[in-house]
Amino acid sequence: MLFFFIVKIDKLVYDDSSSYTYYAVIDYKTGHDVLNLDNIEYGFNLQLPVYLYLISKSNIFENPKLVGLYLQKIRLDDKALGLKGYTVNDID
Repeated sequence: MLFFFIVKIDKLVYDDSSSYTYYAVIDYKTGHDVLNLDNIEYGFNLQLPVYLYLISKSNIFENPKLVGLYLQKIRLDDKALGLKGYTVNDID
């Protein structure tokens, strides 16, 4: 059985000026979602990890290296419109 995924990533920031393509995935949120990877093994909160998996299996980037995955609230009444998420600590 063959499955196809069609996804729309809200924002994909990348730098391909070196031998690797460093990238970060950002998902816009209007609600009060919290990025939590604690329950991935149970099948919860899989949206951003699925994006990462699909990018790693695609050919959009040559030598992709993940830099981070983030949520960004976009409601105008939110005081903090910054990114919340995880940054890879091994920048090399």
